[in-house]
Amino acid sequence: MKKAADIISKLVKAAAKFGAGATSASFGYQPKTPACLREKDAD
Repeated sequence: MKKAADIISKLVKAAAKFGAGATSASFGYQPKTPACLREKDAD
């Protein structure tokens, strides 16, 4: 079990070297904006 924790620890440390956004850069999620929010305010 300790070996698995060591491997995970090394992977996390390696990912951290690239910066905070590097690990989630390829998994970005941009939700679709509802139509009522996309329309310009008529007032």
